Amino acid sequence: MIKSMTGFGAGDCENQDFKVHVELKTVNQRYLETNFHMPYSLNMFENQLTKKIKEYLSRGKLDINVRFQDLRDKAVTISVDMGLVDAYGKALDEINDRLGLGGRPGAAQIASYPDVLKITEENVDLAGAEPVLLAAFEEALGNLVAMRTAEGENIRADLLARIDVLEGFVAELEKLAPEIV
Repeated sequence: MIKSMTGFGAGDCENQDFKVHVELKTVNQRYLETNFHMPYSLNMFENQLTKKIKEYLSRGKLDINVRFQDLRDKAVTISVDMGLVDAYGKALDEINDRLGLGGRPGAAQIASYPDVLKITEENVDLAGAEPVLLAAFEEALGNLVAMRTAEGENIRADLLARIDVLEGFVAELEKLAPEIV
């Protein structure tokens, strides 16, 4: 069976805690090369995903895109960098004085500046995401292989049609062969 080297496959899976969407795109390459594009927090699963890929593919350049959502309620802590608040406040006061605008900058204005507020999520255990990630990944791999197989069948049919044309040319040449010195 001929399989095309190019293909695309997508897979989705979700449960009450996690939602995962995986897209795979492959092109021809002599060896198997994988390029993961996924959240840093999922890097711990990269080896497992690579093993799963090798069950389905032996060569090609594979781009893996993973979109991941943690749907769980998380304990979130927001801290304020008071040194930055003071620095931004002083800078804005100087600008107001320089331009003669008067007034003081509001808390919302200063809080909107980079790194003033730092958000920390307490619940970062992603071990429960593994089955959801693997299910979406396996679905994407199955769809990728199905597309490569279908494209391979199209290539096979095209090659057979071209062989038929060439065989017709050979038959015509064989008829003319006795006349050729």
